[in-house]
Amino acid sequence: MRTVQRFAFVGLLGLMLAASACGDDDNKSPATTTKADGGAAGPSSFDNYQACKNWVASLKCGSFDASITVPCESYKQVTTCDVSSYFDCLTANFKCTSGMPDPSGWSQCASKATCK
Repeated sequence: MRTVQRFAFVGLLGLMLAASACGDDDNKSPATTTKADGGAAGPSSFDNYQACKNWVASLKCGSFDASITVPCESYKQVTTCDVSSYFDCLTANFKCTSGMPDPSGWSQCASKATCK
């Protein structure tokens, strides 16, 4: 049963990550943004990669290692929009139940996974 639950979790995780892809470069970003290190940056400098890495680091649950299944590297190129609030929502709505990841709260985060 644990294998089935783990497979379901990885499948849901893949769907959530696919939904969060920000491919719309026509969206306007603010004139000035803030980088992860707190410094000012120009447009198109959102650090979604670090937001993803922080989220993955927060997913401690039993023997599950999210870093194997979550491709944060793909967010290095997603700099034209800020989806860090999506990763913050995923972190806040994650539960670990009996050593198994429970992503049931993630459905309320989908609206934060789009470029504005």
